Amino acid sequence: MSTQLTHAYFNKGDTIYRWNSDSSFAYIIEEGSVGISSPRGLELGILTKGQLLGEISHYSGGKHSVSAEAMETTVLRVIDASIIQKKISEADPVCRAIINALSSRINDANSLAERLWEELEIYKSIRKEGL
Repeated sequence: MSTQLTHAYFNKGDTIYRWNSDSSFAYIIEEGSVGISSPRGLELGILTKGQLLGEISHYSGGKHSVSAEAMETTVLRVIDASIIQKKISEADPVCRAIINALSSRINDANSLAERLWEELEIYKSIRKEGL
């Protein structure tokens, strides 16, 4: 990764951040796409131009709850965590409550998806052994 002004550049396969790593930035995708995966490797989604990533970690103790990897050559606009925190703290209380609720629900949904994926893998392995 090389950083120039407020942009970060990634090649296909580059790690943008890993699960449980410290978070100092959020990013807006300007070009390319980013794969989001759970701590154990479940693909949770692919983000594309105009989408935001890395913002949820500011609600989960400053640690990333997922990993992010460039799916192709990708250009990200870098947003310092202090800017996000300032904008949220200045937002209307109702908007802050909505952001907090949605962030929590996303983390819960990601955890549930990973748990169900793991259970499915166990059932698949039992089925293979039974054949």
